[in-house]
Amino acid sequence: MGYRLRMPTQIRDWLVDLRRRDPSAAMEVCSALIAIVQSNELAGPPLVSRPPGAAMYVAHPDELSAMVDALSQDVYKAISPLRHQIAEARSIHTTTRQRITHHPDGRTEVESIPITDAEYAAANRREGELAARVAHWQGEVESFRARKDAAKARFTVAQATRDIEAASVAEAPGLDQSNAHAALAAAEQDVATAATALANMGAQAIRLIRSIARDVPNLTISFDHGENSSVGEAQSPRDDTPEADWPDVLVLEADPLGADICMLFAIERPGTIALLAVLEGSAAIGASRFDAFDLAAELLAEIRTDASPSATDEAEEDWLEFPGGTPFLEKFFPGNEGVIAARADVLRAAESLAGLRRGRGISLAELAKAIGVTESELWMLENGELGSATLHELGAYVGALGGSLTVTAEVDGEQRMLW
Repeated sequence: MGYRLRMPTQIRDWLVDLRRRDPSAAMEVCSALIAIVQSNELAGPPLVSRPPGAAMYVAHPDELSAMVDALSQDVYKAISPLRHQIAEARSIHTTTRQRITHHPDGRTEVESIPITDAEYAAANRREGELAARVAHWQGEVESFRARKDAAKARFTVAQATRDIEAASVAEAPGLDQSNAHAALAAAEQDVATAATALANMGAQAIRLIRSIARDVPNLTISFDHGENSSVGEAQSPRDDTPEADWPDVLVLEADPLGADICMLFAIERPGTIALLAVLEGSAAIGASRFDAFDLAAELLAEIRTDASPSATDEAEEDWLEFPGGTPFLEKFFPGNEGVIAARADVLRAAESLAGLRRGRGISLAELAKAIGVTESELWMLENGELGSATLHELGAYVGALGGSLTVTAEVDGEQRMLW
């Protein structure tokens, strides 16, 4: 069975270029694509996942608090660049500029260039605007912190009440069972309500990080701002953002320990996968992922709603469609079908850290205690980039599960264990 594969010509051109400059990364990308195209149903994590902000609504209830704490730390870190911008603006008061002139006779002349009053005024104005911006975001962060702490407390109380009612059911005599079960059902509903509210705090954290991230890159400090230069007004995150900003966008991870490529795609229509955007490199993924998710969602909406025949015909010229994985491989990697198919099988069977833990019935709290880290730190290890984890961290994680970590290198088709 499998899926048809559609991609814009821009992604086709990018893939052709990647094959030229980094053949091994291109092979990994094609293997990841084949892993989903030649499957009856899509793989899950770590190969395929949802953008942050959507996955948290299917988070395991016992991991909600750790997830929100981890996201909260990202919120607190998000305004740090603004503080650095203020420090840079203030540096004009301790900055000296010099013009160095080398003369034909070998002499070197050093001349001090004073900072002008206009430049001092511009820097001071910039500093004031940045300070106001920091105050705005600091207020947003403190408000978020208060709401997050309240949501965590309600969730904790609801869980404790549920546990008490469950114990009552176990201990209640036969005649009291109906009342005990009713109380337990009400407590379970309270837990579900509190869990939803806590998960929503995770969504609010994502929205706040997005808003700050979009604000900070525009704050470039220099000494030559004109009289009308301004950093603009900070925009607070919208409270009416739906639970999932990108409900149908999916993320395909390719070569995470190498080129680190993130491909955004969607089920455009039944049986058809449409590639929408590509992020290459951890720097691009970290800096541009939210904008890429937005653009992917907009493109998906356009191709789903464009019902004009003439417009559709014109738009189709910008897309390539392959009826399956074999035609795709014949186009990009002829003669390598067997190697890529074997690698695709490996990728489909890949396991995430969290998957290893959950598969053994071990909770996040239990493993965090065994390793000696906080639950939020462990959540960040499980949900961060594997390439940024140290071998010591991975070894401790796997060891606490009762296993051992080995590192294997594949060179010229041969696998060797590294020691």
